[in-house]
Amino acid sequence: MKESIRRLPDGELEVMQALWQADHPLLRSELDQVPGQKNGWAPQVLVTMLTRLEKKGFVRRNKEGRGYRYEALISRDEYLASESESLLERLYGGQPAGFIAALQRGKGLSAADIQELEAILQKAKEELK
Repeated sequence: MKESIRRLPDGELEVMQALWQADHPLLRSELDQVPGQKNGWAPQVLVTMLTRLEKKGFVRRNKEGRGYRYEALISRDEYLASESESLLERLYGGQPAGFIAALQRGKGLSAADIQELEAILQKAKEELK
């Protein structure tokens, strides 16, 4: 069984999303400049979140000049896969069909959504062979 990835609070997840978006290690000051960043983090709040992420094993910091460059150790895809598995288990008893049915009952699935799901399912069938 693979190791579980801890769920992140929204603020820490936003920091990780900024690191993933950049696709390379960033200085703390560069995190303030990431396009799409929702919160104007106070410097000390950002440092606190980065320290927490480092302790949780999500980021590594490397000394650079007078500061540190922060690097994501867990990829966006790894985190999303873990969160998806957790959500599926907690809310739908591990049954993907229940999740898809809930999506259809809620906002509804477009023809493009259905086509994309069919392609994913076809790929999954081929991988089972």
